[in-house]
Amino acid sequence: MKNSVKELRDEHGYTQKELAVEVGVTRQTINNLEAERYKPSLELAFELARCFDCTIEDIFMPTHRCNHRFGRDTCLLSCTVLLHRNPTEVFHHFG
Repeated sequence: MKNSVKELRDEHGYTQKELAVEVGVTRQTINNLEAERYKPSLELAFELARCFDCTIEDIFMPTHRCNHRFGRDTCLLSCTVLLHRNPTEVFHHFG
């Protein structure tokens, strides 16, 4: 999962340690989160959003994983159209 934790941390003037203390985790957790080696719990995601005064969606962007055979750009467009047409179909489209 892509995220903007490092950018937001820098914008708000936190060190990794300071942010870790603020949200109740270890510095290593923040480091792993920034390196995209760790997927946060929902509780941590909410704590980060509170700390940065933004929404969870402003911090975390899911990576697009799909089985579409025509390439990523075409797939993103197809999935968007598919989502508007029949949201349940999208879940069958992803692998």
